[in-house]
Amino acid sequence: MLAMLLAGALLLGAEGVSLAAFSEVEARVDRASLGRLWSLHVKMDVLLSLPLLAFGAAFAPGIVALLYGTGFERASGLLAAYAGVWAAARVLGGGTNMAVLYAMQAPRLPLMIYGACGTLNLIGDLILIPRLGATGAVLATGAALLGAGLASGLVIRRRTGASFPLGFALKVLVVAALGALAARLLPRPPGLAGLLVAAAVVGVVTLLGLRLLRPLGEDDRRLLVRLSPRLEWLVARL
Repeated sequence: MLAMLLAGALLLGAEGVSLAAFSEVEARVDRASLGRLWSLHVKMDVLLSLPLLAFGAAFAPGIVALLYGTGFERASGLLAAYAGVWAAARVLGGGTNMAVLYAMQAPRLPLMIYGACGTLNLIGDLILIPRLGATGAVLATGAALLGAGLASGLVIRRRTGASFPLGFALKVLVVAALGALAARLLPRPPGLAGLLVAAAVVGVVTLLGLRLLRPLGEDDRRLLVRLSPRLEWLVARL
């Protein structure tokens, strides 16, 4: 649950709103435009989630100790591992892919994909948990999550011509990882104050890195400004 919160903290409600946007583009424009909008949406998901997930993975011991106290230290490794799974899932589209499939009037595909991956998750749990404990649960659920994103994303790619934004995600991941590394090397007070300082360092370094790398392309900037003119000041800096 902590990893899920980190992955979706800045995206709450976005997927419900995006379904309406995807449906309108599908009905009024064309499939290629739907693919471009999907790719841009995934990029924004990555931009808003990967820095938080990098922070959660790098400071998992401190987060677990603050929230749960002593005796739960082993859970920090699970949090770090599942944060990595969620980062990969966001790059593959996450729940956004299912919204696009619904907009394409293909409601059976999400049901089939979720059903197949849910079955694999259950089988993986039954096999791995007795052998590996909670780590087995992370492996089984993580594989099912990534499988659902990959399968649905490949369908969208075939139907729209759009691709997974791997290059964009790599740039965001690099600057987020550098931010997490800088925060770990910086002397910090213990407890909540130290985590707040670390989060601030990760945020500042990530923003500076994004400013230097400028991961958004010219088409992405134009589309973002068309969707929300008030974001022009931010888009110009990325």
